[in-house]
This record gives sequence, C-alpha cells and structure tokens, in this order.
Amino acid sequence: MILAGYNILTKKPTLNWIDELGTRASVPYCAHGYGAYYTMSIFDRYHRDDISFEEGIDILQKCISELDKRLPISSGGYLYHIPNCSTNK
Repeated sequence: MILAGYNILTKKPTLNWIDELGTRASVPYCAHGYGAYYTMSIFDRYHRDDISFEEGIDILQKCISELDKRLPISSGGYLYHIPNCSTNK
C-alpha cells in the first residue's frame, strides 16, 4: 500500500510504503503494481529533493508516456487531479 499525507507539525508532505506484513518505510517516491517496473527507473533518474512543481508534473507525464508504450495491457487512460491548479489533465 502507498500512503501519502501531510505532517502539520513539520509542515512537510510524507510518503510511505507499507508491505503485506505491515512494515512501513518512508520513501521519496514509489509506484505499485506492474507499472512500477517501468516507472521506478524514471523516478530513479529524475528525482531530486529540490524538485519544482512543474518538474514533478513533467516526471508524471514521462511515466504515463512510458506506461502507454511498454505496459502489455491497455489502461484506458490516466486521470490525475491536483487541487487548486490550472494544469489538471
């Protein structure tokens, strides 16, 4: 399971990966399922701690493009929503 949130004490976002045994690991990025085989290499290459919002959206679009090319099944498309943002797709 992937669990994301926002820590109101530190005022920072959090991202956690929880395995089937309940072990939690704090991670800078993650993916789940068959698509993770293709997207994790993109995250490995482009992730930085000081990434901008626009660069993050660009990485997301790179992942979607890679999944469209390489995933053996058709997804039917992707939908993401970013509250209070004019770049929603």
